[in-house]
Amino acid sequence: MDSPSQSQYPEVLERGPESLASVAERFWAFALDFFIWAGVSALSLICLSFLIKTSLSSGDALLLGYAFIAFSAGLWLLYHGVGNARGGTPGKRILGIRVVPARGGVLNYPRSFLRAAGYALSGTFLSLGYLWCFLNAGRRAWHDYLAGTRVIRTREKSKGAMLLLSILGYPLMALCVVSPVALAWMTPRIESAAQTAAARLALEEIGRMEELFYGERGAFALNMPELLESRPEFGQNRAWLEAAVDFSAVRLEPVPGAVPEAPPAALRIGLAAKGAGRTPFEKVITPTTAVSQGAQ
Repeated sequence: MDSPSQSQYPEVLERGPESLASVAERFWAFALDFFIWAGVSALSLICLSFLIKTSLSSGDALLLGYAFIAFSAGLWLLYHGVGNARGGTPGKRILGIRVVPARGGVLNYPRSFLRAAGYALSGTFLSLGYLWCFLNAGRRAWHDYLAGTRVIRTREKSKGAMLLLSILGYPLMALCVVSPVALAWMTPRIESAAQTAAARLALEEIGRMEELFYGERGAFALNMPELLESRPEFGQNRAWLEAAVDFSAVRLEPVPGAVPEAPPAALRIGLAAKGAGRTPFEKVITPTTAVSQGAQ
């Protein structure tokens, strides 16, 4: 048996069989395997959608979603567990690398399946488990430590091939790590901007509806149900208005004029964007603009 000393893990000038696989080689093998697994999972979902002809209830659809997630996870374990135990997954065979026990010997099925499950562990904390390959002489990820494995080459590669794999692989690795962070940072800001834009559109639409209402009836609607029921086309706006704003918090407040007994001098519309920190928006409509809009 080989000892797990640092001398087992040469730093990369070796390119022949049994030498330690580079991080770039491992990345490209993983990428190929991932796309194969994802393609089979997607194809399975498409076939399932064709088999199910009837519409499902929300509960059945949720149950089906969980079943598909379980199927995809099981397929991942089977793909990597069986593949590595039988000499290598398709991606690893193409790249000329394979998984072996860290202390030598033959990779058995229990160890291979444990390593496949360990991918989930390596993917936590911004993929720190994968990046761990850069931080140890054996270039082992967390799932390698979990299963007691390392990855070696099965055939010799030229310096040019190694250089090409590294030049193309390392920027993509950096992108894979940075993208989730950037997406997590951008998503709430994009959603906030979208919610704010939708609220502004809702405010303008409610204002237009109030102007038409006043033009026909000579008074403003002071609640949303009355406004929406006044015209069939107004009722059609309910769904997207409720999606855009906090519908229960829409305020239609008459602005009193100089003479208390006189009709309202204007109508103030107030609403808040749904989410987005409940950003408030207001619009004031006067009878003059309402009559002009209603006459069109």
